[in-house]
Amino acid sequence: MATSSTVGAASFSDEPITVATWDTYALTYVVGEAGLVAGATVRIQLPDSWHAWRRNGAKGVQSHRPDADNHVTARVGRGTAAVRCEVEGGTAEEVVKSNRVGIDGREGRYVYVTRVEVTDGELGAGDEIEVLFGDTSGGSRGFVSAMHPEGAEHVAIAVDPNGDGRELLLPEASSPVLDVRPGPAFELLVYLPSSTVVGEPARLRVVAVDVEGNRVEQVDHPPVVSIRDGAADVEPLVPGDLTGVFEATVVPTARGVLRLHVDLPESGMTTACSNPSWVSAEPPSRRLLWGDLHSHADHSFDGIGRFPYEYARDVACLDFYALTEHCERWDPGVWEHLRAQVGRFHDPGRFVTFLAYEATFAEPWGHHNVYFREPEDAVVSGAHTGTLLDLWDALRGRRALTIPHHTGVAFSPKTGGNIPGSTSPAVDWQYHDPTFRRAVEIYSGHGQSELYDPDFDLSYENSDFSTNTSRNGPHYARDAWETGHELGTVASSDNHRAQPGRGELGLAAVLSPALERGAIFDALHDRHSYGTTGARMLVDFSIDGVPMGGTRPHGGPGRCSIRVAGTDELASVEILSGEVGRPGSTAVVARWEPAGLDFADMWVDERPPSASTRYHYLRVRQRNVYRGRRPTAWTSPVWTPGATSAD
Repeated sequence: MATSSTVGAASFSDEPITVATWDTYALTYVVGEAGLVAGATVRIQLPDSWHAWRRNGAKGVQSHRPDADNHVTARVGRGTAAVRCEVEGGTAEEVVKSNRVGIDGREGRYVYVTRVEVTDGELGAGDEIEVLFGDTSGGSRGFVSAMHPEGAEHVAIAVDPNGDGRELLLPEASSPVLDVRPGPAFELLVYLPSSTVVGEPARLRVVAVDVEGNRVEQVDHPPVVSIRDGAADVEPLVPGDLTGVFEATVVPTARGVLRLHVDLPESGMTTACSNPSWVSAEPPSRRLLWGDLHSHADHSFDGIGRFPYEYARDVACLDFYALTEHCERWDPGVWEHLRAQVGRFHDPGRFVTFLAYEATFAEPWGHHNVYFREPEDAVVSGAHTGTLLDLWDALRGRRALTIPHHTGVAFSPKTGGNIPGSTSPAVDWQYHDPTFRRAVEIYSGHGQSELYDPDFDLSYENSDFSTNTSRNGPHYARDAWETGHELGTVASSDNHRAQPGRGELGLAAVLSPALERGAIFDALHDRHSYGTTGARMLVDFSIDGVPMGGTRPHGGPGRCSIRVAGTDELASVEILSGEVGRPGSTAVVARWEPAGLDFADMWVDERPPSASTRYHYLRVRQRNVYRGRRPTAWTSPVWTPGATSAD
């Protein structure tokens, strides 16, 4: 009788594997003592990480189109039998969002099983079957490897030696291990604290990443730092605790804007510039902190990747982070694991973590991320337990926030009903709870949710993140404000590959008195925040001294104060204003086209007072595209109550 120890062993190509490399990868299966008769099968499942691809989906893997990408074939390398190869549920589509079932019975987007069947003859012990992932003989460009390193990952192989449906899983000791490595340095990411003080040491961090945003394993020469703008004493960069990471102490010596240049000698890369830092003479009451409040990894049904916290802390160098896994379809123990991860990585003063999840409601409720001020406040209640109203009821008495995202998205038919609201989970703003819904995610990798405008270069249809479009209707941030909801703005990545904080997919900027969980949560609650596409541009907007997210005490002419420091050349700075109860009233009321990286001005809204509440917010755009997106920032509004007869 065949056993797992008698059905053979397998090995993979010996060459080192670099991320996102098109090649032919050969797996050799050596038949065991049990042999293989006609009708016997060998089923092979590469790690999920090998199937993640662009546009927030899996790549197509197939065995029926020799000229197409990721073509898989099989042949007998030793022996005289004939075999047939089939990728179960295989497709030549570039972007795949449907699910398949794995060897372990798990259903998932990133699951592909290659089935090799003996169709004629038999194979004995020592005979070999060779499976080519990326056979190029028919014109295919090969098979692309995983896009990011996940450490050592086993290939799952199940063998049915008698063709009777009784499969035996090869032990891990007899199965190949894949270990994908990062590529060469492609870009330097340079991080300064956004708020610094004259004479107070600050930490400069430089991270070398490959073309896919992975921290590299080797840098031949240490980067060299110089001052681009401002004045500071800067120590030489030295290697950090991780490869590809360098650090230096910076002591600002003058007020203003500080920017640093970093070069990697003899690398061929262009000079990298740090984000700007506002240097003050005294410690500010609130410091500007950066975080990603929305991303996914391997515990979401449509996510991949095992190391999101490490990426957020060590590569994106975020101040705060929330992993928002979809709470539907969790296996037992996942919530406890996520709670433990939040505790493990939480490091007040350096890196703050929040316990959170995503509840994926259908229309009219929309998708909402749920955040807890402290883990003891947490309760899990998602779309599988009712509606958004039920969620808000479950949160009564708890310190929690629910922030909607991609509020006007129309999902691609490729989702095929795999997630709730797969036609469109558009938000209907008539349902609202100001206790818990205090902000809106105005941008993510999906695109902008400011307004319905398919022609906007940041719209869902113009994003390379997914295959979605914009839903026409009052589902966007402007519509919420015009309805009367006082929502602050944030942005976050919605990255599904455990790479939160990437510089083109969205970041939340929060003005907080401390890098502590409670302080940041309270700042989000009070709407002291803004969102960007990922560029860490500095934006300060207030009216009569009332900061973004606040309400002015009267309705007379407002003196708007604007201050911006870009990560690149500024293209436009706009003040937009609208009125509660007047759909479609939001419009640009003041606009500048600055020259250079910095801008500051005052503007007074001289319009006659309105009987309705008005709001003003700032939108800033930079000139040069970064990773396919034009860097943009949106502040939380400042509200002005309507005029009364007493005014």
